[in-house]
Amino acid sequence: MKAPLARLAFAIAILALGSYAVFAWRGPGGFRALSEKEARIKELEKQVADRDEQILALQAKQVATPVIPEPAQAAEPQQQQGIEPGNHSELLHNLKESLLWNSPSN
Repeated sequence: MKAPLARLAFAIAILALGSYAVFAWRGPGGFRALSEKEARIKELEKQVADRDEQILALQAKQVATPVIPEPAQAAEPQQQQGIEPGNHSELLHNLKESLLWNSPSN
């Protein structure tokens, strides 16, 4: 008598777990949200690639037309500020992590 009850309890537990999984994946934080986050990541990666191309084009334009510094400014080394092309891997990684793992609380 003990074995059939254990089997029944196990079957009920498996069905409950399966039901929970189905409803969790269909909910607001489920599969639809995951696919939207992946689409947003792809869009942001494309924007980063486009901006890299723009940065390279601007840098090529600056190399083609050099600016001659005034004598007073020539003594101080100039630091280039801005975004360097190709150095976005950490930024993208952090963005992906925040989009994939930080779902909005409902």
